[in-house]
Amino acid sequence: MATNDEILLKMAVSKMNIHRSTKLETIAAQSIVRNLDSFLDPQYSETRNLMLLPSALRNIVLQQWLMMKFAVLKKRTLSFDDSVKLFEKRINIIQSLVTCHTLQVDLTPFIIDSFNFLSRNHLLQYLYLIGDKATNLKVLIILEGDRNLRTLNTTLCNPIGKFRNLISLNLEYISIKYTNLKVMCKKLKCLTHLSTMLYFNPSFDESNEREIEELQIFSNLIFFQTGVHDEKFTINCIQHLPKLQSIDNCTTSIIEELLDRCPNQKFALTRMIFTAPSNKEIHLNFPDVNELEVRYCYSDDFFITPNSLLKFSKIENLILTDFPSVDTMIRLLDAYGHGLHSLRMLETGHALVFDRIERITLASKIW
Repeated sequence: MATNDEILLKMAVSKMNIHRSTKLETIAAQSIVRNLDSFLDPQYSETRNLMLLPSALRNIVLQQWLMMKFAVLKKRTLSFDDSVKLFEKRINIIQSLVTCHTLQVDLTPFIIDSFNFLSRNHLLQYLYLIGDKATNLKVLIILEGDRNLRTLNTTLCNPIGKFRNLISLNLEYISIKYTNLKVMCKKLKCLTHLSTMLYFNPSFDESNEREIEELQIFSNLIFFQTGVHDEKFTINCIQHLPKLQSIDNCTTSIIEELLDRCPNQKFALTRMIFTAPSNKEIHLNFPDVNELEVRYCYSDDFFITPNSLLKFSKIENLILTDFPSVDTMIRLLDAYGHGLHSLRMLETGHALVFDRIERITLASKIW
């Protein structure tokens, strides 16, 4: 029989409307964010002070502040004076919350704050401040959704290059010149995950031995999203980066040219996209592929799935795009259906039933 205390606890939890999986630290952090002004007020410094919070809790408060405070950005354009005041307040919060124990920072909210015309100008100062305090930062995210920051210039690359312990850098949707990227990443020796939109000026020259040697700047990369359709660059990355498991735009033509160059080399890629049929024994050179995407091509020779496409031994995730009928998919499903964790069928309008698959995604469009 439940005690009075247990009954009261259950009643309190039900009234608080707390999700069962929500941690008490998260609840505390959300409460602090809602009352953040009082934690910044000097008159409450002895009882409410962000600097006195445990470092782990400060990290959670920082994440909650970025998520909650900027979930709905201001709807009116700020005056210059208001923009300066907002910047000073944000600097104060960052100084109070960011420490050497801060492991992840997402600065996207500062970029998409389009009603604050100084938000982009202040990004550099945010980066330098965080760089000085978050000396062990592992993850930095700056996603540009509203095209306010189209190009990451040298001025912004310099402070990012000072995060020497960074493991993951996500600059998706932000263009960066290849020469600037090399200078920045030369300092980021721990980096394993990189997302950006590269552009070359001039184009990547694989006949230049120095260009090939400088690829070693990225030798620790496991995940590389380049956002560029440059086959020569992609081929050389796969060939010369021994730890690389995933790179975008890795298509059939790239794989075939790579095998012509290095027929006996084994590669670390775990994700592969087929956009055309191939009779090469690709699985022998790519033994670790566990995610396979096959995009149906409307040509006579793609109605028959090549046997080489059915020989990968570790496929867990299968993506089938634009297949016109179940019959054209059946060999792939027979080969890999028993071991799948995830099956995605895009641009298919067929009602199918599967057993023992953890997740199925059906979509009529690719976004």
